[in-house]
Amino acid sequence: VNQLVFSAVQSDPDKNPTRKKARDDRDENDEKSDEDSDWQSNSRPGENIGASSTSLLGEQTPLKDILPGFEVRAGQIDMVQAVATALEESRHLIVEAGTGTGKSLAYLIPAALYALKEDTRVVVSTHTISLQDQIRDRDFPTLRTVLERPVSLRIFKGRTHYVCMRKLNQELVGVGFGTPADELVAYMGFLVWLTQTPEGNREELSLQGSAAEIWPRIQSESETCIGKRCPFFRPCYYFRARAAAYEADVVVTNHSLVFSDMKADHRVLPRYDKLIFDEAHHVEEEATKHLGEEVHLLQCLALLGRLVRDHGRHGVLPELAARLDGSAARAASALSAIHRLMEGIVELRPLVERSFVALSRLIPRGQAELRLTDELAQNAQWLEFENSAQEMEQVLLKLEDARSVVEDAAERETEEDLTGRLFDATGFLSELSTRLMTLCRAGELSESWVNWVEVSGNGDKRQVSLHRNPIDVSRILEERLFDAKSTVILTSATLSMEGKFDYVKHQLGLRAAEQAGKLASLSVASPFRFERQALLCVPNDVPELAKMTTEESAAWLGESIYQLARASRGRLMALFTSHAMLRATAQVVRDPLKSLGFEFFAQGLDGNRTAVLESYRSHPDAVLFGAQSFWEGIDLPGDQLTTLVIVRLPFTPPTHPVTAARHQRLEAAGKSAFWHASLPEAVVRFRQGFGRLIRTVNDRGVVVVFDKRLVSTRYGASFVRSLAGVKPFVGPEQKVIERVQEFLNETR
Repeated sequence: VNQLVFSAVQSDPDKNPTRKKARDDRDENDEKSDEDSDWQSNSRPGENIGASSTSLLGEQTPLKDILPGFEVRAGQIDMVQAVATALEESRHLIVEAGTGTGKSLAYLIPAALYALKEDTRVVVSTHTISLQDQIRDRDFPTLRTVLERPVSLRIFKGRTHYVCMRKLNQELVGVGFGTPADELVAYMGFLVWLTQTPEGNREELSLQGSAAEIWPRIQSESETCIGKRCPFFRPCYYFRARAAAYEADVVVTNHSLVFSDMKADHRVLPRYDKLIFDEAHHVEEEATKHLGEEVHLLQCLALLGRLVRDHGRHGVLPELAARLDGSAARAASALSAIHRLMEGIVELRPLVERSFVALSRLIPRGQAELRLTDELAQNAQWLEFENSAQEMEQVLLKLEDARSVVEDAAERETEEDLTGRLFDATGFLSELSTRLMTLCRAGELSESWVNWVEVSGNGDKRQVSLHRNPIDVSRILEERLFDAKSTVILTSATLSMEGKFDYVKHQLGLRAAEQAGKLASLSVASPFRFERQALLCVPNDVPELAKMTTEESAAWLGESIYQLARASRGRLMALFTSHAMLRATAQVVRDPLKSLGFEFFAQGLDGNRTAVLESYRSHPDAVLFGAQSFWEGIDLPGDQLTTLVIVRLPFTPPTHPVTAARHQRLEAAGKSAFWHASLPEAVVRFRQGFGRLIRTVNDRGVVVVFDKRLVSTRYGASFVRSLAGVKPFVGPEQKVIERVQEFLNETR
């Protein structure tokens, strides 16, 4: 098995090693190339990066010979100059770049040139994997063809995205006649994948069933890594990716890893001082999540199972106990400590389950989450939780001494495989202890943090989780991001509210930088002519769906969407704000649409996001239902999408614990939570949804909004004004359908 895993990865897939940079922040534990390169940067010392960048997008650009239909875009050049200036002058920058601007090249070009000139690195952070793939597979290869000198770019993801070959090897050693057939198939699939994968990245796999259950046991983790003592250290996918990132001019990562790195005192990413956030409208959301803490029942049970399962017959600890019993290994002295750990894990499991059950019972029927407050102090379920948490804390304290003994044994042991398993045990214990201590702190309430419980799913898949999040991340970001980095650039197609950046400045803590003259902003209009390319329609006889039952709303929506699909000959996508509404409407409309010859795909019912998108793309006259993740990052140009339905304006439910806490704080400060938070968030999301329709200068299509508030309320005007000159057609539903058909016939 060892030989098989080694042979699967013995050839290094990286055929283009990058140069070894003369930087002061190298990790001397990293394996790096000893070959130095003597080439010079693309731009000479003292040369203006803005001028060099602009020349690559101007009238004489070589891109005209590479990209068919390339056009010089004034907005793209404006953005290039602004990004170059921010990098060179060490200022922060907000750039709203409308769809079609070409913003990824507009920041990649100056970023690459700046990194080469200054012999430093620039980090680019995206929210979605699809944008990372676009940068790696389309934008960066294009950029490299027009630069005079080589430039390196690397994608760097979180550690658990990479396979740990030591762990996979250990899992395979345990395979026998008693291993279930589906697990055997999964293991064989992993081995075949190892012979093909260049990156060892889980995104290359479609993890389902047993494979999805096995992955957490074979993923790379810092707690269980034994570094250079590992027999797989040199071909390790994670360390190769990390070493490549340390050598790269431009490192592309994601928002979650940027904030995880910040939380870990910058021990995750290579050191950097220049950061570009694309899809920056997600920065507050990701900062809130990753600068906080969360613990999930199923994660804790999985960790307990990795340590001890099947009544003590399997797991890392029973395996170690059997291996060390009567052994001459140095670690044999830790056998009694391992037995104590096994007893403690068995004692912990019911306490963990009881704690989560008590928390879940605090949530009223019909709700999915609950904020923890002092008012719960006398609640019987809360008292049950506190008793379980106290017992759990005592068990964890007892386990710490035994864990230290095993860790000392792991440090002294010379046998590589045994060392790895000992570190697996201590690593899993440390991770479990960290999560459970977070659970025990559920009752530690603060004015600056919100603690809340969430439940989802049913039966065996029922998930209960505890979350602790900062209410206001602006101060944290001001101190640990904008004050700590010389340049942070924020860009997205949707950052402004009616042409102003006040909301994002307040949201992210940029006011101090603005007052100090260290913040610039730029708004770049889209080259698309939305007022000509898009028709916005609002039926004024739409019933108030919020006041109807789900079944009643679905019946009305189903008939309306059916009529629109007939008028547009399919090619329709409907965006929902509620999964329950999506499912109910799908049930109503599926058979009638199929009777017209239209294929129908609904997120969550016919597959995940990726699966239903691919199915939709392969059927030219299909209808697609999506929620949440479909409001952005979906690219369906040309005739793939001609009619977009927005069921309701995308306001965040004010009952969500974090939202409620933020609104409460705003109201206490004498500000309207609706005007200062709810409305700006909804407008940004609405613009993202609207942006799914027009993707090229030649696209034409229709957006139908089944929410009269767009035209019947004062705040509705904020949504309309955000659409760059698009004026709504308002009328009875039948007139709207006729107007839709007329507009699309003109297009055809």
